[in-house]
Amino acid sequence: MNALFGARRRAMRRLPHGRRSQEHGLRISTAGQYLLVIALSSAAGLCVSIIAGVLTAIYTMWARDAWLRHQRALRQQVAEVACADAFAGLAADIRAGATPANALTNAVKGLFETTKSPFWLQLIAAAESTRVIVLLRRAPAHYRECCQRLAAAWQLIEAGITLAPVLDSLETELRGRIEHRQRVAADTAGAKATAAVLLSLPIVGILFGYALGADSLHVLLLTMPGAGCALIGVCLQYGGWYWANKLSGPSPTTIKCDRGRSPKARLHSLRRASTMSANDSPSAFTHALPYAAELFAATISAGAPTSRGAALVGKALPGPAGGWFTDVARKLQTGMSPTLAWRKNLPTRARRWPWSVSQASDPLVALAQDIARASDSGAALTRSLRTHARTLRRTIEQDARIRAARANVALVLPLVCCFLPAFVLIGVIPLLIDLLRQGLGSAL
Repeated sequence: MNALFGARRRAMRRLPHGRRSQEHGLRISTAGQYLLVIALSSAAGLCVSIIAGVLTAIYTMWARDAWLRHQRALRQQVAEVACADAFAGLAADIRAGATPANALTNAVKGLFETTKSPFWLQLIAAAESTRVIVLLRRAPAHYRECCQRLAAAWQLIEAGITLAPVLDSLETELRGRIEHRQRVAADTAGAKATAAVLLSLPIVGILFGYALGADSLHVLLLTMPGAGCALIGVCLQYGGWYWANKLSGPSPTTIKCDRGRSPKARLHSLRRASTMSANDSPSAFTHALPYAAELFAATISAGAPTSRGAALVGKALPGPAGGWFTDVARKLQTGMSPTLAWRKNLPTRARRWPWSVSQASDPLVALAQDIARASDSGAALTRSLRTHARTLRRTIEQDARIRAARANVALVLPLVCCFLPAFVLIGVIPLLIDLLRQGLGSAL
């Protein structure tokens, strides 16, 4: 039982207020999950047949993956809604005259009441110290992105930035993400319901076979042709489910392999995409850029010069967007002209965004051009940066809507290529085999 439930997760942990934590419940450890799968498949194999054990293992692992995906998505949705509300309250308290530490304490108390996570208790205890930035960067996985962006803004308090506009931009970004996820869920609900019906059709086929006097389960579990049909059908079902989940995700990932590139270059891009971390991906740069522009506008509004503001943003913001600002600041400090530093230093991964018709219409190019022009002429930059941040967010939302619409149409492919053949293999062919066997037996 220790291996099944794990020493850390055996009992419900109690917090100082006496209620149970939602973060540490009675969970089965990873080793326990695999032991449970092995036990169930072994029992099915001993009681029925080897193919029954294999199918039990596949379906059990499939159910485990589906449950983990559902729980992960649910935790992420709760975290985003709670963080958006907390950012709104934090900005309101700061505008009302509260100190950042007191405002953070009040906001984190609201998060703790919502999520009951022990992490927020640690954050409340460290709100008055510089350790709060370290804790925010080490937040739980489903809060990490929001907390890392809050940590970047908190790190720039020493530079004299005004937190309220930055927090407003964070709240706007999170609200837009929540609305997009809800829109995608509504658009793909019909296709997902169809997939669920097709996924259950093999059971209907087996029951229909019993109504006709055919034993489809006997064919599937105790004959070689039936075992082959069962294995191929289950693999098709799992592949269709995985394919549909990838297509209907809130932020589908696409890998572009241009026809003009060599096969070696295409293979290199695929390998790089498969080993790329979330913070280093082009989508991470794209989605972090509006917030980076907001932080840069806050530092410029606080009186920092362009090179100093870029260095502060690069130091505070992790990931490729912060790296871009750090690289530009380094080149500006070495004496390079702002035109060359900003316009000629665009990241290669972001030069061809999905929505860019030409380089002149690329929002990143327009942002770099305005920063370089303002650095040369001394024009006011804060308003322009915030305008570009809003433009970038609208462009990202438009691209997300386009991707969601394409995914909604593409969901037909798993239905046709995977679920329907699986129904034929599991629900129809064993029925025909058994009816044919009975007919030949009666004829002989």
